[in-house]
Amino acid sequence: MLIKNLKSQYFTVYGVVIELRTNSRMLLQEMRRYYRAYMLKEKKKIQRPGGSITVIETQRIPEDLLPEKAICDFSVLSYATHISADDNNQVFMQEKGKYFVHIDHTSNRIEYFTKSAEDALLQIKFSIKILFNILLEEKGIFPIHCSGAVGSSGIILFCGHTHSGKTTALLNSLKHGYRLFSEDRVLFSPRRELLPFSTASRIDKNILSRFPDLKKEFKIAANAPRYFKKTKGWYIDLENLFPAHKEAFNLDGGVNLVFLNFHNSSESCCRKIGKREAAARLKDGYIREINNSLWWMMEKGDRLKKAGNAYRRLLSGGSIRCHRMLIGRDYDRFSRAVREVCGVG
Repeated sequence: MLIKNLKSQYFTVYGVVIELRTNSRMLLQEMRRYYRAYMLKEKKKIQRPGGSITVIETQRIPEDLLPEKAICDFSVLSYATHISADDNNQVFMQEKGKYFVHIDHTSNRIEYFTKSAEDALLQIKFSIKILFNILLEEKGIFPIHCSGAVGSSGIILFCGHTHSGKTTALLNSLKHGYRLFSEDRVLFSPRRELLPFSTASRIDKNILSRFPDLKKEFKIAANAPRYFKKTKGWYIDLENLFPAHKEAFNLDGGVNLVFLNFHNSSESCCRKIGKREAAARLKDGYIREINNSLWWMMEKGDRLKKAGNAYRRLLSGGSIRCHRMLIGRDYDRFSRAVREVCGVG
């Protein structure tokens, strides 16, 4: 199938390069906004990408892309997942009449045909992030699903699954004088350093009600963010609003790991946890991230072993303190709990 008007954008993070190709102007614009800090602008500096994602918006989804004898691995209603009969690294996902996806785990390549690029946007955004993880792990750099802020007493990493309160906790610390380190992801290098990997943050109406100054800031911006009905929020670059710490952070500088969960109470509470529990929680977050992306069928055995070893190395230093915080409905109590545990404010 010949597709015209495909445009490319290259992104690079700590030496690895990914290419995004698409005929959707909206998708290209939003990915440039989300990964703004990592765009490669000069073509002469572009090296061969370690992986690529192609997204084609078309009203006619090709019907002949599924290989002959592909094995159906999962099917429900109009959705199905197939695996190539000759190569387990070739995976095909389709929902008839809506989209068709081909994932090649060997070459780190995704081809995505969809009737609506906007419907695919979140999946593409997330899959680019996981592809960066895959390529960076080859260099010994592993991800932590968290938001980070740096203050005089060290760095705080707010860890948790999607919608667990990471952004709210981060904004609370920034409001009380901490500097932005990273939103949604921090990387851990073999040199026992934490590296920022900061992308745009999802800000919803609940967050705006707690931090009304945010609305004033991005409403008057020349490049105002777009509201997405599907996620019920805006994606904004917090580096435009708060001072940022953009250098690597050495673990000897003091680290607070805070694992967040909401619970059905008005109270917020926190307790110290051991490093074994913290390592297990980091590994669980790592698994969930992969399973929520288009890479969920990739072979994970060796990858999980390496990630587990990396998290144990991360926690081996004596300067790391680990906590689990349960967030209640009362925001003021939650804010006080964060200040008490981490010395914010």
